[in-house]
Amino acid sequence: MTRMCFLFCVFQVIVQSGRQPSVLQKLCQLPFQYFSDPRLIKVLFPTLISACYNNSQNKVILEQEMSCILLATFIQDSAPSSSQPENRTSQQAEKVSQSLDYLELSNRFPREQWDAALQFFLKKQDN
Repeated sequence: MTRMCFLFCVFQVIVQSGRQPSVLQKLCQLPFQYFSDPRLIKVLFPTLISACYNNSQNKVILEQEMSCILLATFIQDSAPSSSQPENRTSQQAEKVSQSLDYLELSNRFPREQWDAALQFFLKKQDN
């Protein structure tokens, strides 16, 4: 986990550094279809979540371009529904299917951090 945190921190510094607009700003300014096409959302949003989670500077940059509610909703939508009945066989098949899909949030951001990330993106920035 420590190594992953280190990698996230390095990634977070890289996306906010350099000439303006930064990589993070450019990601937030991608064409509208990246925010409306489910296939492109699966590419962009996990990247933005990783770039901004627990980094208040990057969150401020993100909020200048888009609403954090979009990322929070994406995290919620990616979580398995607790109201669905337990079906062992279909759940196992779904896990295999998801593990093969490298775009899934669970393959790009640690699942154990989802609840904390959800709270981070829902929290209003303190001024």
